[in-house]
This record gives sequence, structure tokens and C-alpha cells, in this order.
Amino acid sequence: MKILIVSDTHNNIILLEKVLASNKADILFHLGDNYEDPIKVDFSKYCNSLYRVPGIYHPGYADRSLQHIESLDLLGFNLKLVHNIEDINFCQKANQIIFYGHTHVHNVQKYKSNILINPGHLKSLTDRNQPASYLIMTVVKSEIIIDMYRVNSGLKKTYKIKKEKDNKLELFI
Repeated sequence: MKILIVSDTHNNIILLEKVLASNKADILFHLGDNYEDPIKVDFSKYCNSLYRVPGIYHPGYADRSLQHIESLDLLGFNLKLVHNIEDINFCQKANQIIFYGHTHVHNVQKYKSNILINPGHLKSLTDRNQPASYLIMTVVKSEIIIDMYRVNSGLKKTYKIKKEKDNKLELFI
């Protein structure tokens, strides 16, 4: 199963479509800013399904008419999608993989028993001194492989997440 993960597209339809067209996937995770962008590019030409959350400036975020957090179980992995990591209550549940946006900075780290992952941004080719980036996630049994790509220079880093028998997550960089 192949999942494309993007964030902070900020209505840059051209860049989003470029990434989608060169990375056909089973699922698209869109982590906000702007909630409607995957629909504008007709994501269904490139991916079978979409999971998305609104960014903090979306009216649906402010009035809570849209969920801030999308939770799903994917082949036994507990995933959360959120735009702003501050919306996560880390006391509620352990051993989650949390995908977030908002900062425009690519990041993968372990925090307590959780793994936090930010794909970066697709706002423009460079924003806040950060090059445009996205992730491709592949799930195989009890293992997740995450490849981080920069739009103009290709594959930059690969991460591996393994689930142990006690459901603890291990991150390998």
C-alpha cells in the first residue's frame, strides 16, 4: 500500500498536481492549508482515496464544523492526521503515528511512545528557507517505510517504523 502525504499546499494547485502526477498512490493524506486543494486538482485521477484535515485558517477549523483530527487504523497501525500538533492530547493514547503540518518544516521524531511526522510544505518551491517536500509511505505487515522527497531534488531520506509485539513503535533513521 502506497500513501502520499502532503501538507501546507496554500492553494498552490500547480505544485500539488505536479507531486500527485509523479507519485500515483493508493491514498492521499492532506494535512491542511487549504482543505479544498485536493478536490481542486481532482486527486481521484492520482489516488483512490483521500483523508484530510483543515488548516488553522480554514473557517471549518475555527468554527469546528470540520474535524481537526482524523484517526484511522491502517493495517494495525494507529494513525492520526492533524494540521496543528497542538491539537493532539498526548495523554490520551500511546503508540500512535501522528502526521502533522503547519510548521512547513520536514520532521520525523519519536516523542514519548509516539512518532511525529511532518512532510514539510508544498506552498512554493521554497518557503521559510525550507525547500518544498512531501512523503511517500509504504506499509508492509508490521513495518512502515517513509521516504522524504524534495520537489526539485528527489529522494533525500528514508525512515523505517516497526511495530514490536507489545505494540510499541520503534523509529529507525
